[in-house]
Amino acid sequence: PASSQPVDVGGELLTPELLCARLFRWSDLRAGDGLLRIAVEGVCSLGVTRESDRTQKSVAAGTKVCCNPYHLGRLLRIELPSLEPLTGLPELRAHTRVGRPRVDRSASEGFFSESASASSLVGLKKGERIDSELVPQRSSGGRWLTVSYFEYSQRPGEHFHCEDSHLSVCYKSEPADRAHCFRISRIKNSNCRPETERKRNDFGSGFLVWRTHASDSTVNVWMYNRSPMKLYFQSPTISNPDSPMLEIRCLPPGYVAKVFEGRRANLLEEIFRARSRRVDVFQTRVSLSAWGRSGRELMHCPCWMELYYHFKADEL
Repeated sequence: PASSQPVDVGGELLTPELLCARLFRWSDLRAGDGLLRIAVEGVCSLGVTRESDRTQKSVAAGTKVCCNPYHLGRLLRIELPSLEPLTGLPELRAHTRVGRPRVDRSASEGFFSESASASSLVGLKKGERIDSELVPQRSSGGRWLTVSYFEYSQRPGEHFHCEDSHLSVCYKSEPADRAHCFRISRIKNSNCRPETERKRNDFGSGFLVWRTHASDSTVNVWMYNRSPMKLYFQSPTISNPDSPMLEIRCLPPGYVAKVFEGRRANLLEEIFRARSRRVDVFQTRVSLSAWGRSGRELMHCPCWMELYYHFKADEL
């Protein structure tokens, strides 16, 4: 830990985290770029968590912060259009019933058409919720995330359900991750192709996914790329609903991105339904290789995953 006070470097005031990140990890990092602390068990457990260089404001004197650059992720900036102008569309007003109750997603079976027994990830003891945008939150009960792994158009393994505050999805886990990890190396496929095996091996430490609660108690989901390869993700809540196809975004190694925004989910669900578009806003697709925008093209990827979220109505 180091003092949280900014450091004057050539006339530029830098936080200790930003300075260390620039020196030891990203030489092109600028003061205006975003960093997000990966404040989850097994990565960084220091109590002080904040978006350190987004505001460049100092905190109380004497506060200690962790300045290990590998406990930080470089924020992938995504500009999303406001949904407010769409709330007045005639087709949306006609479709939305006044006082329509929100759907409770906590017990949803998700978008899977087939049933399968799943490996259960046993959560730790439930703790009190910490009202911080950066600190992962434990589920208020039961699973909050289901992961399915695919090789091309086949799902060789079982669905994996997560009840803990965060989940590591990887090829081989780090020792600190083994209590809450989905390892694809455990999945055996007798029809595995050479390209798939290469992608699996290159995946390495994979990615970390966790949920947080914003100040208004709505839920968000973040993903941190710990692998040495670029990852690609597609998420309806991190997309423009006016686009004919959902955007696919690249997440470089060491970067972190918001992959689900609860505040937008309910309204987007209404918008897509009013436009007769079959889009499930409670999922994120992640691939180890780039693909076109259609789901059919995704089926040509050697390794990819679907993340499905089970959130309660009061979290949206």
